[in-house]
Amino acid sequence: MSPGKLVSSVPENTLLKAEPSPLEIDPCRTALVIVDMQNSFAKKGGLFDMAGSDLSEVPAVAAAINRVAAAIRGAGGKVVYVVHVYSTDLHEAGAPDSANVIKSGIARISREQPQLRDKLAIRGSWGAEIIPEIAPKPGDVIVEKIRHSGFYETTLDTTLKTLNARYLLFAGTELSMCVEATIRDAFYRGYFCILVSDAAVSSTRYPFRREATTYNVSKSLGWVTTSADVVKALSG
Repeated sequence: MSPGKLVSSVPENTLLKAEPSPLEIDPCRTALVIVDMQNSFAKKGGLFDMAGSDLSEVPAVAAAINRVAAAIRGAGGKVVYVVHVYSTDLHEAGAPDSANVIKSGIARISREQPQLRDKLAIRGSWGAEIIPEIAPKPGDVIVEKIRHSGFYETTLDTTLKTLNARYLLFAGTELSMCVEATIRDAFYRGYFCILVSDAAVSSTRYPFRREATTYNVSKSLGWVTTSADVVKALSG
């Protein structure tokens, strides 16, 4: 038995091709975790676009997410959207002189240029909305977060346990920040973490960021696969 495989009681048609080794998964205990695919971070006119981020990967990533989400729903798994959202008064961001507020583009721009608030991930704004290309379906779950990791002071862990999830497929943006931070915290909590590499956005201006996260996951935090391999495994 390879290090990446589980007991043989799991059906053969759920063998997922991945790096560093194939992994057998139970579809009914699998959840797709989509991180921060919101207008502020993935659309022209949003925070990332204003900051000069390259969003050219977004259309292909959105298509990959839809393929995986459809396969997960059809196989009896769950789709969980994790969204970064602050209240209008930014009380979750921290004290004005806190490290998070100093480093947070949302908090800084909201205070310095309030006319741009609709572009930011603030509750009720255009920026906070999930991009329409991958809009949630009935039965999907949405969890709000206030830091890079989807687990920091959120209901994500409780939600996943309620869903009886054990295997987590990860997608979203930004791969090397919020996606990786959430993967790390999931791994620490005992989940089997699987990065769907073509379903995650990483700035093409800095290719080493994608390479570093992919290496970190496959080496120490879990497995790396593709949307095509997920669909193949779940439609077996």
